[in-house]
Amino acid sequence: MRYLVEGRALEGRRRGYVQTDRDRYEVGGKINITARLQDPTYNPLDVPRIDATLQVGSDTPETVPLLPVANQKGAYQATLTARKTGINTVRINIPSGEAEGSTVEMPFTVELPSVETSQVWLDKPLLKDLAELRDTLDELAVAP
Repeated sequence: MRYLVEGRALEGRRRGYVQTDRDRYEVGGKINITARLQDPTYNPLDVPRIDATLQVGSDTPETVPLLPVANQKGAYQATLTARKTGINTVRINIPSGEAEGSTVEMPFTVELPSVETSQVWLDKPLLKDLAELRDTLDELAVAP
């Protein structure tokens, strides 16, 4: 009886999730992927490796191996480098004893690097050169 009731209580429940540490990355940035997965009985999944796919648009999916996190049953992780701009989707088909398992996915965006916003420090030599150039131009404009 309990088995039947538990089955109904767990109906529609997801068997895990996959996530990235951020929603947006620049090309060349490090992407940290983590997943928490459960087996068909909703216990932590215990396999030596889980393969995810990384897809950008209609490109051919790339396989990304996720390895277990030490001392955290059901937790898996991988780190990769952002290479292609656009909406990337990491997808995991959770293994199941049945013909079809559950699928979890996470989209994120990869953009071109933005040097203007990432280099926000004061460049005193450049500012001095610009001020001197402006003074020189002002003198030339005043000269007869």
